[in-house]
Amino acid sequence: MTKSRDRHGEARRNRYPALKAFARGYLHEDYLQEHGSAKAAALAFCADASLEERRQVKRELLAVSGEAQLPYHDAVKFFTHELKSAWQPASPAELEELLKILRNCG
Repeated sequence: MTKSRDRHGEARRNRYPALKAFARGYLHEDYLQEHGSAKAAALAFCADASLEERRQVKRELLAVSGEAQLPYHDAVKFFTHELKSAWQPASPAELEELLKILRNCG
């Protein structure tokens, strides 16, 4: 990866601090042992996070996806490469389920 591409990824990661905190705090390498599933991890975040933290995650999700839904492959890459999440959704439906939980808990 070139330095300019790396800087772009770093700048994008830094634009989404709440999503980064969610991904690293709830979808880390031990999320399956700790939560059992990504869905359960998202529900745990919704229960644990403050109202402002939940709202910030929702705002950042909307900013990442814009008006249209975030394409599956781009979302997977964003979670795994840019946010450094250990979670890799097995299907678009699994991704959408997690995003729906996060959008609705804020």
